[in-house]
Amino acid sequence: MDWLDRWTNAEEDPMVSDSLWALSYITDMNSEGADKVVPRINLSRVVQCMLHENLLVKVPAIKIVSNVCCVGADFVAAALKAGALNVLMEILHKSKQQPLIAEVCEALLNAATHADEGQIEKLISSGCIQLLVSVTMTSSDPSVPSRSANPDRHNPPAGR
Repeated sequence: MDWLDRWTNAEEDPMVSDSLWALSYITDMNSEGADKVVPRINLSRVVQCMLHENLLVKVPAIKIVSNVCCVGADFVAAALKAGALNVLMEILHKSKQQPLIAEVCEALLNAATHADEGQIEKLISSGCIQLLVSVTMTSSDPSVPSRSANPDRHNPPAGR
C-alpha cells in the first residue's frame, strides 16, 4: 500500500482524485480492512484536499473524513487535530451546492455521533452543532442528511 504514501506528494488532480476515491471506498465502514487503513491516512493532507477547487478532489476528501469519524472518538480527535472542523464549517458557510452541503453535514453528523464528551463540547463551542442543525432543519433537499433519514449510518457507539 505504498500508494498511500505516494499520493500525498502528487501534484496532478487525476492521481489525487483517484487515490482519494479509492481511500473513501476503503474507509467506508462497510469495507473489510478499513480499520487497518484508517490509522495510516495522512489526515492533514486529506483536509487540505477538502479545500481544493476541483470537486473530484474535494468530495472524496470529505467522504474520507466522514468515514474516519465513524471509527470512533480517537479518530474524531485525529480529524479535529488535522483541522477538519474548521474546513468543514468553511465549506458549509460558503457552498451553495446541495450535494456538497450534504456531504459536509454527514461528516459533521458522524463526528458528533462518535465523539467523546470533550469533543462534543468542542463541536458545540465552535458553533458547528448550531450551524448543522440550522442547515439540516431548513434544507428541503433530500440529499442533506438527518438522523431519521439514515439511522444505521449514524448509530452512536454502544453505551452512549
